[in-house]
Amino acid sequence: MFRVFGIALLAGCAGPQTEHKGDKSTDDPVDTARPELMDPDFQGAATLWDPTECVATLDCEDDICWVKICGGHFEMGADDSDANQAPLHTVEITTFEIMQSEATEGMYRRCVDDGACDPHDVTPLCDNLADDRPRTCIDWERSEQFCEWAGARMVSEAEFEFASRSRGADYTYPWGNDDPDCDYARLGCSECNTNDTAPVCSHPDGNTEQGVCDMAGNAIEWLADWYHPSYEDAPTDGSAWVYPTGSFRIMRGGGVGSCAGPETRHRTFHEGDFWYAGGTTRCAREVVDEE
Repeated sequence: MFRVFGIALLAGCAGPQTEHKGDKSTDDPVDTARPELMDPDFQGAATLWDPTECVATLDCEDDICWVKICGGHFEMGADDSDANQAPLHTVEITTFEIMQSEATEGMYRRCVDDGACDPHDVTPLCDNLADDRPRTCIDWERSEQFCEWAGARMVSEAEFEFASRSRGADYTYPWGNDDPDCDYARLGCSECNTNDTAPVCSHPDGNTEQGVCDMAGNAIEWLADWYHPSYEDAPTDGSAWVYPTGSFRIMRGGGVGSCAGPETRHRTFHEGDFWYAGGTTRCAREVVDEE
């Protein structure tokens, strides 16, 4: 289902609508280009943190890099909101790995070549993309196909908020609480607005403290959950909210061509067959115990 590029997402400006393997890896700590933010004593907001047992690391396999997000608990959402971010509730997150970048054109093309992903819907808006640009114009089902091909799964909404808030810190944006500007992110409805996405990870000042790129801006991302209008009865173990089912899927992070908010707590949603030139995905996977 195609929508004209450049309009706001359905819950954006208008408000809410009440095994692929490689052979290259490293266990070196993540280099975020912001070394002052990698203080091992960082506590976040009500998170569990033991740097002797878990450290954010980067593991690259071919052109897909994974950042380890050490688990903990955090207060998800907000009680002072008249939107759909309430009630504030405690969620326990198990250590997991998340793709450092959004899914790129190069990654997705290999998935299509392997017969695991359906080609995107044909439109000039999403053709001839450079390999390092987000793979846009994909719907929720194609997002799931891509993550399965990558030996992973889609990110849950709780995991996305936990990671985008640098393990649950009380941050309005992935980079902290400073207002967005063009150094932090490529955003819609801003002075940086453009009809084009940027190469992934090209705004390092906007990275999370663990080095995850573009969790606000560039392209808005599909998540695993069905949309529910509040967090009443939401899972508290970090898993995706898949029952009861609904009519819409969650999207997070804001992006070009849309006024959907880039804030770490902002929720928006769309039908699963929706796609446009500013929407993409990224994946998560479990951490395998090597002992």
